[in-house]
Amino acid sequence: CEQSQINKLVIKRVARLMHDTSFFVPPYSAVVNVLNVEGYRTSRNNEWTPRRLFRMLQRNQFGGLWGLRKQVIKKGYFRTC
Repeated sequence: CEQSQINKLVIKRVARLMHDTSFFVPPYSAVVNVLNVEGYRTSRNNEWTPRRLFRMLQRNQFGGLWGLRKQVIKKGYFRTC
């Protein structure tokens, strides 16, 4: 499904962003700024907001940015839906 593919790309980009910063968890506003500048859009073709990012991560079984960070460090890979 297209929505799932979009979410996977965004999750991988956010995980890569955290990896590049030594797993520092940046503020949601900084993450969505990067996503929007790089042209990532939501599955409904909207710009990212902190709330949209948080909810998408929750729907994909991550407890927000901290949950994504924990999974990447614990599992050693980018877990996606």
